Amino acid sequence: MDTCSPIQCRYQTIVNIAERMLCCARSNHWNEVALLANEYTAAVELLRASPTLSEQSRAERQALLTRILDADAAIRALISPEMGRLGKLLGDLRRQRHVLDAYLGRSIQFKRPYQPLPDRPPPDGCEPE
Repeated sequence: MDTCSPIQCRYQTIVNIAERMLCCARSNHWNEVALLANEYTAAVELLRASPTLSEQSRAERQALLTRILDADAAIRALISPEMGRLGKLLGDLRRQRHVLDAYLGRSIQFKRPYQPLPDRPPPDGCEPE
């Protein structure tokens, strides 16, 4: 029976979560990726609270870290086009809002009330409040 130290088991848990995230990302199940990201973060926090590793454990950890980093890189490669698409959608929505504001006569800039300079009277029709 192959047993691992508590720290190695925590690394293995992180590997498992990262690989599940990658599988979901490849299937375009982004909600599941986000949910798994919460589990991933919790697992990493548990690992941070762990004591240091022995030299033998460090060597074994290297293979697990490689798997974690490979999964992370693959997820980032998959999410980059999605982030670009979302950025474009947000930009399109912002432009549509500006067009609607222009057609409806709404100002998209904050207008400050007129405040005359101390040594000048206000122009005709502009009385200070």
